[in-house]
Amino acid sequence: MKMLADVVTVERRFARSARLDSDLDGTPPLAGYVLQGSVQKSLLAMMAGIAEGGQSAFTWTGPYGGGKSSAALLLASLVGGTEEQRKLAAKIAGKEMVARAEGAFPSSDNVWRVIALTGRRADLRADLANACAGSLGWNKDVSEASIADPRFLIDRIVQDTQQGGVVLLLDELGKFLEHAIGEGGDVHFLQDLAERAARSKGRLVVIGILHQSFEQYASKLNRSAREEWAKVQGRFQNIPFVSQPDEVAALLSSAIKVAKAPPTAQELARTIAEFVGQRRQTDVPALIEILAGAWPLHPVTTLLLGPVSRQRFAQNERSVFGFISSSEERTIGPAVGAS
Repeated sequence: MKMLADVVTVERRFARSARLDSDLDGTPPLAGYVLQGSVQKSLLAMMAGIAEGGQSAFTWTGPYGGGKSSAALLLASLVGGTEEQRKLAAKIAGKEMVARAEGAFPSSDNVWRVIALTGRRADLRADLANACAGSLGWNKDVSEASIADPRFLIDRIVQDTQQGGVVLLLDELGKFLEHAIGEGGDVHFLQDLAERAARSKGRLVVIGILHQSFEQYASKLNRSAREEWAKVQGRFQNIPFVSQPDEVAALLSSAIKVAKAPPTAQELARTIAEFVGQRRQTDVPALIEILAGAWPLHPVTTLLLGPVSRQRFAQNERSVFGFISSSEERTIGPAVGAS
């Protein structure tokens, strides 16, 4: 007698979250990446802000595990990756986004360089100086001067944009902000960085990735400090990253691989999809295929996992794929192995 484990597998590429600073040098985390419609919309909005609005400093805000780091990895590969990375990223992004990226990040012989930094409770300036020294090839004297003097650090980054554009990707920026709160709440370095990016004629782009707004991080500071933080946030255009329920269901369908699902899977998927279609605008045939493809999950479970994980755990895809890839009790792993 066959077990579910004999016919059901979970794609391992969905079992880990992206870590931008270490993943940028390799293609495996991007291989198999599924670009959601909401993420595509957010990236296109940012590119339009650069190409048409002259904006150069952005924050990406969305729930934990909402795919922001993976989207940043896609952008980094598309703009400043190796030839292999760019080809893979272009295939995932599609023609429209590739064309928009070429408009927002124009290049000829001088390529764009991407500096990726993952936040921790430490000084942003020192960590950024060290990351730039490694990626831009700064010597010891320049590196030490950059750590000691934040103005010199920004000047040197801008100087390097003359040899090709520079993108600063500050993942988990909130951790640096939390450290800043403990040190008195001074975030003027971010303001200075955003202002210099605005004067760089599009050659320096700064992206900070957050789970909540600046004001929320600063909520426990005094009124004067909160006002200063609000001024800093005003230098950045915020791009929201929030997945739609059916997008999470589609990711589940892509993650779960089934050798052969029973006929009842399609029938039940049709019933639920048609029920949903009666209550909101839905591409019913597409939803049927998505729900059937996520078998052995019940279609209702597939639809609810995204909203429930976001409301209950302040997370999204990360919680969902932890549920389907984990071997912990009350996750799909033990259920598949025992059935």
